[in-house]
Amino acid sequence: MWFDTQRIRRELGWVPTLTNEEMMLRAFSYYSENRRAIHARTDVSAHSKAAPMGIIRLLKWMS
Repeated sequence: MWFDTQRIRRELGWVPTLTNEEMMLRAFSYYSENRRAIHARTDVSAHSKAAPMGIIRLLKWMS
C-alpha cells in the first residue's frame, strides 16, 4: 500500500509528519489494540465496517 501525497504537497505546500511506513505501523497498532471495539461497532457506515469474509474465502478457494 502506498499513499501518494505529491498533489497536496504541490498545491497546498503540505509536509507530512510521518513516513508511509510509520503511518502504517501506527494504524496497525491502533487496530491491534482496538480490534474488538472496532468489530463491535454497529453505528457506522457500510464502508467503515469489516468486510464479510465469505467472498474472500471463495476467492482464495478459487485461486
